[in-house]
Amino acid sequence: MVELLLAALLATQPAPVEPPVAAPAVATSPQHQVPPAPDQIMAIPDELRALLKARVESRVGPYERRMDRLLALLFEPDGLGIEYAHDATYTVAEAYRTRKANCLTFTLLTVALARELGATAYGQEIDRTLSWNTGGDNIFVQNMHVNAGLETGTRRFTIDVATNQLLVRTAPRRVADARLFSLYYSNRATELMLQGRNGEAEPWLRAALAMDARHATPWNNSGVLAQRQGRTQDAERDFLQALARNRAHTSALANIVSHYQRHGNRQQADKWRRHAETMQRSDPLQQFLLGRDAEQRGDLHDAARRYQRAIRLDRRQHLFHAALARVWLQLGEPQRAQEALLAASRLDAGAARQGYQAKLDKLRGAAR
Repeated sequence: MVELLLAALLATQPAPVEPPVAAPAVATSPQHQVPPAPDQIMAIPDELRALLKARVESRVGPYERRMDRLLALLFEPDGLGIEYAHDATYTVAEAYRTRKANCLTFTLLTVALARELGATAYGQEIDRTLSWNTGGDNIFVQNMHVNAGLETGTRRFTIDVATNQLLVRTAPRRVADARLFSLYYSNRATELMLQGRNGEAEPWLRAALAMDARHATPWNNSGVLAQRQGRTQDAERDFLQALARNRAHTSALANIVSHYQRHGNRQQADKWRRHAETMQRSDPLQQFLLGRDAEQRGDLHDAARRYQRAIRLDRRQHLFHAALARVWLQLGEPQRAQEALLAASRLDAGAARQGYQAKLDKLRGAAR
């Protein structure tokens, strides 16, 4: 469910489609013209099962070490070497063939392989995340992100293909397989809609809602499809169904505002716009995105205010402090920039920390 919230909330064109986890290209093989059954989605090819046995299951050592070897198989180049890609909503077999996966596909792959090894494995859901591409120039808010949880003996694991490109605010919670399959079907429907193949998307959305109608994403996407097909009342119903399940669902909010604007219902459009603005004010991720928008427009004072508000709402995110430091530098406030960079450096234990430290050293040198 990647979304550009600022554009979406002001949109008057046809409502944006909201992919639940990514926006990949459509697979055109015949097996994907009809929604596969869950066991087909999770089916492990014979070649992958043999590789799993050779690399993980048959080697000596404590049982719990199997999960360590599974991690190596998934990530290391001489194993599967799985790479994260937003455009990779695949079955387990397709992920093995392409060596690519988005967070949903990677979760399905990991759960399938771990269960094959006898571990307790399941999907986990995280509300409201920030994700970015490798270059860091495109940042998106997602209403939900998924990863894999594993339990074996006394050890618990969380395995996430997008860890280095994801800002997470809430702890993951375990979800049933039905939720993962619903997201898979909804993703496929989105792919088809993005190519204008609306009629082909219908059975995928029906499968998504039949599998799990308790979350907002398939209802939102069903509303988009109804709107594209001219079924105005169905579109309104489905957007409202999405919001009944998640009042802060950004894509559904964008779509219901756009829907009412398009059909001249100013009272309802204003009502939902006010609600969206209320949600934004209490959402640090949204404040961060608003700050980025202000910064790109050249309104640096507004950007600083937005970044400061994001930090007040959530002080733990190094990305917020780093953005504020960048703005302070542009405003000619090196001391404030240094303080913000120091906060970013203290919070990040990953690769970005070196970059923050280098900038700090440069600022300190300039101040001497």
